[in-house]
Amino acid sequence: MRTFPSSGARCKPPDAPAPPGSPPKPWLPPRPGCRKRPEYLWDEAGNPGCPNRCTDPCQCDGLRDCSGAGFCQGISRPPYTGVRACTLAEGKRSFGGGFGGGDEVTDAIPPFPAPVSSVDDCLELCRRTGSCVTFVYNTGLRDCYMLRSGFTNGTEDASYSSGSCACPDLPGYATHPGELWGTPQEDSSASQDWMGDPAGAQSYCDQTPGCTAWSDSGYVLTGGLAPSWEPAPLHCSYLRIRDGTCPLPYAWWCAGAMLRDDVDCDGDGVRDLVCEAGSSSGWRDVLLSSRGCRELPGGTDGTNLPGSLCPPLWGKPPPRPSPKQRPRTQARRRSPGALPPGWRHSGYIEAHRPPPGRRRKQQ
Repeated sequence: MRTFPSSGARCKPPDAPAPPGSPPKPWLPPRPGCRKRPEYLWDEAGNPGCPNRCTDPCQCDGLRDCSGAGFCQGISRPPYTGVRACTLAEGKRSFGGGFGGGDEVTDAIPPFPAPVSSVDDCLELCRRTGSCVTFVYNTGLRDCYMLRSGFTNGTEDASYSSGSCACPDLPGYATHPGELWGTPQEDSSASQDWMGDPAGAQSYCDQTPGCTAWSDSGYVLTGGLAPSWEPAPLHCSYLRIRDGTCPLPYAWWCAGAMLRDDVDCDGDGVRDLVCEAGSSSGWRDVLLSSRGCRELPGGTDGTNLPGSLCPPLWGKPPPRPSPKQRPRTQARRRSPGALPPGWRHSGYIEAHRPPPGRRRKQQ
């Protein structure tokens, strides 16, 4: 963040040192409404008295603290060690999520905009903000706009650069973005271990047959299924796909119902998991490999999942023929009594047509 004084700025002289033997100045807690975290943004260059001077931690950027002498100290944001990947399109302004045109942005992430020094800082800020999917950087104002929606479109504009951040899909794994598995129970066969970093966790899971999942937090899950999944916006987790079949997301998924793992619903070469409670209730659910083997919206009640999610098993309506292929059907004939006077099925009654050279009398 911008933390340097502008030209001609006059700084308040530092406080006089405390007399020998006096107690140190107490640490000041953040004021109400200020949450100190890596995503917390503060421009220390505009602090009262002098840049980088402070009276409480909320006047320091990120995780930086306010020292007893009244100076911001520490590291704003520790190095990001996750695997969230970002793409950048320079010279383009994203219109995803309603950004632009003066419309109200409903999926903005505060602060909106965030003061940064470069497009790289904007990209890094979005990468370490778990809910950020799209970022837009204004090169002239050095403002960073973060959105929760995807980068769907963009227009040529040299004053802007746009991009998006997400958990990358990896071959042989089902992606769980923004989630971590819950702690295994003591009586469970599953156990977790810390491998130090994401690369070590992935390498261990690639080489260990009993590994079930790994995450960019450095942990691996072995010997069993995850008991549950919990929100973790900054993290990416990966479930291992074994024998070409979607893995169970957690131990009690499809408990008490019929589980099928021999159907490739989406036709991508990986067998999906289908859960059915029986034809009488109509309850069903499916985990598609093309969607990360994750639960789909509507799977909680299982009654509103369309059959098109798994055509080989649930069927799909036949395609509508094109107009050229549609058979021509004969029009339904109406009874003579239902026709207006002077009309038959073939058209105007000849008898009602005046003979040649003879005109109808004026009524």
